[in-house]
Amino acid sequence: MVLQNFIVLELVDHGSALQANKIYGGQNHRYLNITGRWSGTGTDSVPLLNWGSLNSAQEAAETATIARGRKVNVSSLGRQEATGFKPFEAKHQPALVGYLPYGSAAASKIEAERVKTMRYASAVFNVMNASENEDVHDLCKTETLKIRSYFKGGSLVSASQYLTGKRAIDIAERVFDGELECDEGMSPEKLMFAMRMATNLMSRIGKSK
Repeated sequence: MVLQNFIVLELVDHGSALQANKIYGGQNHRYLNITGRWSGTGTDSVPLLNWGSLNSAQEAAETATIARGRKVNVSSLGRQEATGFKPFEAKHQPALVGYLPYGSAAASKIEAERVKTMRYASAVFNVMNASENEDVHDLCKTETLKIRSYFKGGSLVSASQYLTGKRAIDIAERVFDGELECDEGMSPEKLMFAMRMATNLMSRIGKSK
């Protein structure tokens, strides 16, 4: 298949990209998508913006740099397929200057799943990572109250079950691909630990009795 070249905008000093570079080595990049956010890859629901010419991309990069107060560069990506990209139009101008609300039902659903995955992972991580000196049962009560307060229901058991399901796995893959970001206090490593240990939650609680 013929390799296609897509002109995109890149935030060079993106925090998550720099952290990934440090942890995993190599180069990790974040590019502007239609929501005004920075992603490692584009999807059908949240594609990366691409420009038809270098000059128009440079003008857009200058606008984004001034508006955001951070250096935005023109970059390029070689792909065999055009999926995950959206040609820049005048209606996408607001994406240059800041984050936009998720505009599609699909994107909104993904964000809802991301939030749920992060909240559940945080609860499970805190329990499974508790020290021998911590009261696990009190910790479980605290984390359960947090879950019920935020989601108006749920429990640690439902959280652990969710983290072993397809939706959470999909979110985790998007996080490691750079499409989605972790919440503050959560990292890709913590997320993976929580998902890996979710099936052992009830055993951890039982051993603490």
